Amino acid sequence: MRTDSKVIGIPYHRLDEATDLLARAFENDPIIGAIVPTDTPDRYQVLRETFRYSCMARLTRTQPVIGLEYDNRIVGVSLLLTPYSP
Repeated sequence: MRTDSKVIGIPYHRLDEATDLLARAFENDPIIGAIVPTDTPDRYQVLRETFRYSCMARLTRTQPVIGLEYDNRIVGVSLLLTPYSP
């Protein structure tokens, strides 16, 4: 990892940036293609909304949405699930 990059918790106001990155990263993934077929109208927007929902679901449950920031841009995203604790 470059020293001028940093790991951040992605805040709500940067979700559009994160979900756009996720949609681009998984656009040609075969598993995502089975969930959202390549001939789906407005497929890219469907992918963005799917990833946005997934990010929001984690954030509202205080689960981590982690990003790698470089040059003030999010260049990596990771959605984590922590173990359930009562």
